[in-house]
Amino acid sequence: AQAELLAGDLAGARRRLETMLARLEASGVPVSLMQGYLHGMLGELAALRGDRAALAAAYGEADVLRESDDPADVGCYRWLGLLADRFAGEQVAGPLADSVAQAFSMVGAHHEWFRWIYPDALATARSEGRDDVTTQLLTLVEERPAGAFPPFVRAQAARYRGLHSADSGDLAGAEAPLASAIGEFERMAFPY
Repeated sequence: AQAELLAGDLAGARRRLETMLARLEASGVPVSLMQGYLHGMLGELAALRGDRAALAAAYGEADVLRESDDPADVGCYRWLGLLADRFAGEQVAGPLADSVAQAFSMVGAHHEWFRWIYPDALATARSEGRDDVTTQLLTLVEERPAGAFPPFVRAQAARYRGLHSADSGDLAGAEAPLASAIGEFERMAFPY
């Protein structure tokens, strides 16, 4: 399902996740954290599709993550809540940036929680016009050596650096980071 998400096949990822969830539920084996995780991924998909009702349903079903001993599970649950709040019209760029910092300090940049929340936080900050938050998030990645972050995160940072420059009217300054991001996404064969 992760590979399908990264390839942009939202429908395929949803079908795979729903199949996995149905099998888990039919097995009778107590796997509540795994079920919560799968519902969390369905919530991510719903957010990507803009399906507010499906996001709310997945958030409710992923409730078990809130009680987990794993800080990444708790952080993912909080992230889903922030996504739901964003769809309800709340301004969440600041709390999402806090979650990015928390994810980075707890599990590092190579954990999927960080890889998912980082570009979402950048997109939210940009859509809310929060230049301060956008700059904070970009600086987190840009001030560290290249190996500190996976290529996907670096490409997202370059993408949003370019968009941030363009939003500020610096079209010449936007070109190089956007070209870098496109090249990196193409190299990884990720849609952009």
